[in-house]
Amino acid sequence: MTKSVIKTTLAIALSASSLNAFSSVLDNTDIVHKGPGFSAKMNIGALKVNGRDIAPWAFSVTAGTGGIFIVNDGLKIKYDLTADFSNAINDNDDLTWTQGNVNGGINDDVYVRDAKITVITDYGIVLLAPRTGSGQWEQVYGEVDTFEYNRFHSQTGDIAMFGQPEQTTDLFVYATPRIEGFQFGTSVVTTNEQNGVDRDIWTNRLTYKYQDLYIAGSHTIMKAGSLPTNEDYTRSALSASYDFGIVKLAGVYEVDTDHPTGDWDSYAANAEFRINPNWTLKTAYAEKDHDIDSFDRSGFVLGVDRHFGENIKFFIETGQYDDAPDNIALGVGVKL
Repeated sequence: MTKSVIKTTLAIALSASSLNAFSSVLDNTDIVHKGPGFSAKMNIGALKVNGRDIAPWAFSVTAGTGGIFIVNDGLKIKYDLTADFSNAINDNDDLTWTQGNVNGGINDDVYVRDAKITVITDYGIVLLAPRTGSGQWEQVYGEVDTFEYNRFHSQTGDIAMFGQPEQTTDLFVYATPRIEGFQFGTSVVTTNEQNGVDRDIWTNRLTYKYQDLYIAGSHTIMKAGSLPTNEDYTRSALSASYDFGIVKLAGVYEVDTDHPTGDWDSYAANAEFRINPNWTLKTAYAEKDHDIDSFDRSGFVLGVDRHFGENIKFFIETGQYDDAPDNIALGVGVKL
């Protein structure tokens, strides 16, 4: 019997045992179901990009459902299904980017943003997600992601500063409970099911939260078998933020090594000034220093939000770039 057969047999036996124990818990518990609930977000307005006429723009239009099964105090199962209509609505071209168009190009597809199940236990969480927003982006880079259009992630076209995408697919995650402010998470993404590499992208991250201080660090390895190169591509990032009340400051630094296009490092700094509960002034500066000068980027962003409670806002922002088209974005955001 080969080693692979032995491994497969043991895995099946362990899985069967785990499923049997799990099913017995379900059979002997009064399960509470909260949901399904409906949620939607529409941030719509106008976008002017240099070299392109002003046009109506859907910055984010999503709708979905979700809920949670409470099996007992130590086991909860959460489900989410969300569709993103932004790409189908917008007239995207080479000068713009749109949410829901994760692979670039120009099409009118509706994108499934979230299709995921989260198992929550006393020992941590397990996430199974054929489609999901990136927890890596949210936890490590999210403190500088405060604008509608000028967001800097790798799926933002010419204004991308970082190598980290905001959307991901085929994701498995385990995260520990938060202990003394610390939480560790590890994730695997399978980008290619035919290349003989089960762990195409492997990420580990550590976050720390204490009162108004937040620190996060991560390291990602993309295996050479899923790239058009012979080297593993690595990406490391460190971020920190502090909320002083009226002012919140945040920053992110990223280093990318052996990417197919070359090496680079990037950073962004962000400040939010909460003038009062109704008004927020936001500003950011970001820069990307690439081995190839034509891939260098830098830009300054300024924006103002006028809030009407938690579910309605007016917004206006402008991104001014040295190596990419400048833009002005304004609109209205509502949440249901």
